[in-house]
Amino acid sequence: MKEGKKIIYKIIAVALFGVFLFWFGIYFPKNPFAKEIIVYEIKNGFGASKIAADLRKQDIIKSNYFFRLYAIFSGSNFKIQAGKYIIGPNMSIAKIIEKFANGDVVKEKIIILEGWRLKDIQEYLTEKNICKKEKFFEII
Repeated sequence: MKEGKKIIYKIIAVALFGVFLFWFGIYFPKNPFAKEIIVYEIKNGFGASKIAADLRKQDIIKSNYFFRLYAIFSGSNFKIQAGKYIIGPNMSIAKIIEKFANGDVVKEKIIILEGWRLKDIQEYLTEKNICKKEKFFEII
C-alpha cells in the first residue's frame, strides 16, 4: 500500500512540475530586462506556426511550441490579425498573442493638407506604404 502512495505522489509531483513549466513558458518573458523592441509584421495568411517560427528565429520568444500551444488553448489561433506590431523579448507569449488577437497594430499618423488634389493624396499614401497606387482610386 505504501508503494502505491509513493507512485501517486511521484505522478502528482511530475504533473505539478509540468504545469509550472507550462506556466513559466507562457507567462514569463524570454528576457524581462530587455530594452530592445522590433516591429513585427504579420501578413495575411500567416498562421501561429509561421509566426512562432519567426519570433523564435528573431529571439523574441523561448519556444515556438509554447506559442502555438497557447494560441490554440486560448482560442486566439483564429483571431490573429495582420498588421505591424511592436514587440520585444521583454513580453510574455501570452501578452504577444493578446496583442496579435486584439489587433493592437502600430498606428501611423497621416496629415492631408488642405488644397491637396486626389493625385497628391494618392502619392502621399503610396509613399507611406498605406495604400498601393493602383488601388487608391478603387478605394475612393
